[in-house]
Amino acid sequence: MSEKCASNSNMSKKLTFILLGLFVVFFFYNGFFDFSSNGLNSVYLTVSTFLFSVLNGFFISRQSSRYSEIRNNLSRFDADMTIVYRESSHLEKEEHDHVGHIIREHYEMLLKKKDWTYYFTHKSNLIASLHAYIQVCGDVGMDKIRGESMRKMMGTLDDAQIVRKVLVSLREETIPRLQQIFIYVLAVILFLAVLTLPSKDLVLASLLKSVYMMTIVMVVILLKKFDDLTLFEGTIGEHSAKDVIRIIDGEK
Repeated sequence: MSEKCASNSNMSKKLTFILLGLFVVFFFYNGFFDFSSNGLNSVYLTVSTFLFSVLNGFFISRQSSRYSEIRNNLSRFDADMTIVYRESSHLEKEEHDHVGHIIREHYEMLLKKKDWTYYFTHKSNLIASLHAYIQVCGDVGMDKIRGESMRKMMGTLDDAQIVRKVLVSLREETIPRLQQIFIYVLAVILFLAVLTLPSKDLVLASLLKSVYMMTIVMVVILLKKFDDLTLFEGTIGEHSAKDVIRIIDGEK
């Protein structure tokens, strides 16, 4: 786990250094080279800025909401699995351990692949296996607390199935390819329009142009990270998944 956190931290630092280096390149490039003679009409700059800001504002807002919904539903799914595990403690010890083993295998695979969508893109029998095992436990015998425990486990699995369907739908709500291309084209147009502003031998103008150009780059990167669900580095729902494993291991 510590190695994975270190890897995510290294990726974040690497991106930061790349962006800083890019900013320095932009600053000196704008200070030594003059593209103002090829300057575009201010209308191009105004129109491209307006369209770029409107489209990115809309998509970033939607993808931000999608990110939050996915994170919340993943946490709810993990909570359902925790409840199933806790309720199975009222069964026999070997049955309780087997339920923990089924759930643990699921989360170990997700953490190994570092991809929360793995559960939806590959065959998984987590819920089916738990249902089947509860049936086996029911065939062994039944008393009041055992029956109540299994009833709650079945109800929780029903909720987990609903959450799974919601996550499948949210997974499909990425930005369509055509809209992505349109945004990238607008970003390039706006980038070139800003590049043609006069700045040669002008420190402040070079600095401002570099900030504008970096802002365009950062907005595109931000939108891409929202779309890929990698905004905060690492796998979305990773900490929640680790928490479930720690509960099964008896650490919580």
